[in-house]
Amino acid sequence: MSSPYQRFAYYTFGCKVNFADSCMIARNLIDKGLTEVSIDQDAEIYIINTCSVTEKADKKAEHFIRKLNKRSPESKIIVTGCYAQLKPEKINKIPGVTKVINAKNKFDINTYLDKSLNYQNDDIKTVKNFNISYSINERTRAFIKIQDGCDYTCSYCTIPKARGKSRSGNISSIIENINVVVNQGVNEIILSGINVGDFGKNTDEDLLQLLVEIDKIDKLHRYRISSIEPNLLNDSIIKLI
Repeated sequence: MSSPYQRFAYYTFGCKVNFADSCMIARNLIDKGLTEVSIDQDAEIYIINTCSVTEKADKKAEHFIRKLNKRSPESKIIVTGCYAQLKPEKINKIPGVTKVINAKNKFDINTYLDKSLNYQNDDIKTVKNFNISYSINERTRAFIKIQDGCDYTCSYCTIPKARGKSRSGNISSIIENINVVVNQGVNEIILSGINVGDFGKNTDEDLLQLLVEIDKIDKLHRYRISSIEPNLLNDSIIKLI
């Protein structure tokens, strides 16, 4: 079913996982019949994918939204991401914000465009599903999200409250997605996640098994592992690398 809207643009704050998520959101909207334009162009819909790792990150998102609304007061502004999950009521009060979409539903934004609900505050702790996302916006490399969430409860960190429990895709589906981007000419992938070393906790698999399978993809020239906690490495992974 086609969308009544024609053009959309998005802007991403924060980490490479957010970047991969934004690219997946964009592809979903394109599949629904919308046309992507750059954030500095006119569009009926603007999607802001927020970060909330610091208070400064929150303020940057707020400032950007206000500036965008001033420039395009007739457009819909939809806010998602970590800040949207943590403080939906606050974001909903920012002038110009049309919808605040939580982490659970951010990949289904098209479904919520015309619903009357302005924001959702579902408990992220109940989210168990994992959505694989990847970016192919760069010419030679792609970011592949293989893991999301975190089970550590560090006193200074809001990420578990924003992204929920650690969860991953299964190896077969990740390999399938890697092959998709490789077949589009990507030479290098970066395995990304909130806590990459925790990969496989919910699937009875582990990072070593994934790396072994990635090593078998002949067309892939290089793969990188984004930041990983040293305590989650083991001798087998180190030996393979």
